[in-house]
Amino acid sequence: MPVHGEMRPCARGHHCSDRQVVIDNGERITQPALTYRAYCDRDREHLARTISRLPQQYVELYQALPRSNGDGPKVSGSKAPPLPLRADVEALMRDMVHVVASWQKVIAAVAGLAESGPKRQGRALSDACRALAAHVDALLALDPWPVVRYMPLADAAKLGAASGFVFPHAGYAAVNLELGGADAGDELLYLAARCRSILGLTRRRDLLPVPCHACGYVAIYREETADGMQDEAYCGRCGETYTGAQWRLLQRLTYEEELARQAS
Repeated sequence: MPVHGEMRPCARGHHCSDRQVVIDNGERITQPALTYRAYCDRDREHLARTISRLPQQYVELYQALPRSNGDGPKVSGSKAPPLPLRADVEALMRDMVHVVASWQKVIAAVAGLAESGPKRQGRALSDACRALAAHVDALLALDPWPVVRYMPLADAAKLGAASGFVFPHAGYAAVNLELGGADAGDELLYLAARCRSILGLTRRRDLLPVPCHACGYVAIYREETADGMQDEAYCGRCGETYTGAQWRLLQRLTYEEELARQAS
């Protein structure tokens, strides 16, 4: 953990919520915010909110599983078609419980907290998220810690000399890793992103095929929010943002590009 007074770039890198674009020898460079912990203050708050929402996402995943309307699963010979499998949902639910519970155990060991006994998966996840949300700073300050992660064999093979156990018939491996605070944050944010994707909640991103006036890159994006598409956009290469009159100019350029395309 860095000593007091020593700052470092936010571990979220180009995804840092408080990043800035600076000019260095005429080149535009995106710089993450400087922080005393693994994440900057804005990303730290984002992580805390994400952890608190994971239990509800777990419930939504459970509700997305196939149901038999109380009649029990269909058996061979039934006239009704069998329920579709949702192996992706079940796998994500298992990953959520395993990853969150593993970080709860680490925090309990570091902070001297009492560990609870066995629980049903949903309750275990909820209690673990509550503990992590209350100790986000301790989580982000963790030095590398031994944890076990389950992954497909192809992903495990990319890790090279990592130790663990391989289950070839099941197609996965249990790998021993050394992960720290930044890894913990990244894992938890990735779990939430996987939930949104499977539940169909991933927000849309529109591409405006006009050049960025700062770097010339033809890839200007705008994001969808809960209230619809944002009235601003950003460059996919340099991060230059467009609001107000600049945004209206982009809209006009996009409209003219479309007219020219249809006329050709």
